[in-house]
Amino acid sequence: ASTAELSEAHEMLRSGEIDVAIIMDFESQPLLFGDLETEYLLSDPYHVALPGGHPLADRAQVKLADLADEDWINSCPGTSCDQIVLAACRAAGFDPRVVVQCDENDQMQACVAGGLGVALWPQLALAHVRPGVAVKPVAGAQVERRVHAATLAGAYRAPATEAMLAILRETADEFRAGSPLAAVS
Repeated sequence: ASTAELSEAHEMLRSGEIDVAIIMDFESQPLLFGDLETEYLLSDPYHVALPGGHPLADRAQVKLADLADEDWINSCPGTSCDQIVLAACRAAGFDPRVVVQCDENDQMQACVAGGLGVALWPQLALAHVRPGVAVKPVAGAQVERRVHAATLAGAYRAPATEAMLAILRETADEFRAGSPLAAVS
């Protein structure tokens, strides 16, 4: 297993290096690869991650505009997650003041717990929340990514590929049935 941006995953599928990729897109950045066969698995909403003692940590939901004056932890520049967070903040009327850039969930949560800033992170990445981090749904316009399984269109599907797709469908069904953040939010 490895992590790759969409263009890298696409090339890995085309080269035969992998048979299945889990890829994400956003309404504002839809998938545009005609040679991929995709299967929608689930929507992954973004949540606000705040230090536990933050004044907004007791709210049921948090408006992005209420975080305009905060320091932010965001994904590395140029990644799809970075771009969607920047777009969401700009739609809320501000450019986030990004003070830490990281793509690792544990690092992001450590920075938030340490009071270095706030973050907007996908729910799948927040299944295990570190002590000292308060996770809240976004109030107002939602930010979410769509998660798909992708294979190369027309390519042979080995039994292992079909088994992996079945596991991904089952896991997505389980995720939708019991949101792991229900108890945290």
